[in-house]
Amino acid sequence: MKKENLFLFSYSLASIGGPLALVAQFSNGLSPLDVLLSSILFLPTVYIIYRVTAEIKGGKGLYEYLPNKFNTAFIYFWFFSYFLYLSYTVDYIVYYILQLNGVLASFTLVSLTVAVSLIVLTNSELLFLLFSSFLQILFSIPIGWQMRDLSLNFSQILPTSEVFICITLTPFAKNGKDDSKVVFYAYFIAVGLMAISTLFVVPKLIFYVSSFSAFSLIIVEFYAIKKIVNNKVIVLAFSAMTLASLINPYTYYLYTIVPSLASLYVSLGIFFSSVALFKKGILRLSSIVSLLIVAYGFYTSLDFSSLSVLVTEVVSLFAISGVVAYKLLNS
Repeated sequence: MKKENLFLFSYSLASIGGPLALVAQFSNGLSPLDVLLSSILFLPTVYIIYRVTAEIKGGKGLYEYLPNKFNTAFIYFWFFSYFLYLSYTVDYIVYYILQLNGVLASFTLVSLTVAVSLIVLTNSELLFLLFSSFLQILFSIPIGWQMRDLSLNFSQILPTSEVFICITLTPFAKNGKDDSKVVFYAYFIAVGLMAISTLFVVPKLIFYVSSFSAFSLIIVEFYAIKKIVNNKVIVLAFSAMTLASLINPYTYYLYTIVPSLASLYVSLGIFFSSVALFKKGILRLSSIVSLLIVAYGFYTSLDFSSLSVLVTEVVSLFAISGVVAYKLLNS
């Protein structure tokens, strides 16, 4: 595989959530058939990402592919979502995956923040993701794992398909010389490892190691964001937000993940709606399927269990909508 293709493959593999995250965090309670059906449902979205990656000339991903007006609306929701993703994913690693607390948790959070910043500022993202891909695939191989009983869970097919949604970041790794078919290779390998893992009881160690997968996703998101905004500014803002989360990490995580997910689904809804309107044939049909997944994702992102979180989510969406409307009216 050529160097350019290897980088795009590594980026795409990490963006899916990383095979290690799919194996350790999402495969529990599923069967190989559940994963297969979920991956088939999501395949039209992968096809669109493949086409976008093949057709764009630069590295601004979905933003570059969209027509004027649509790309303005898209980028504000998209940026808001992934900017929050950066910091709360660090909290997720420290407090939810590694389950640390006290001084050790604070030290780990600061260390991860510094590590992310150094990788981004030295433009080492793709080299890191190459190493990350190898490590994640290695730990996803079920050597010595215990077999478990299987049961079909068809109610989880649609929710499971949503865990692949960050593969939509892949076009941001476009460098003009790569072969977009590697998007399919990354997808099938990740799904295959996830399906195999459902046959086994995933060891607790693998769950802890999957923090590396979440860390890699931060790097993927940063690489995409800095294609739009100056990387030094984003690194400073990211560091400030992450350190501020130490005041109350659990509350911070709750009040950032919900509006972030809702905003992400709005941005992808804008993108797939544009494809449905302006493209024909397989692309249009694929975008309609993708819109159904996105609509379900948006619905599940609404947190009706907490009024304050729901209000935060709704206010955030209306605020971004107001900024978008202002920009479009004055453009």
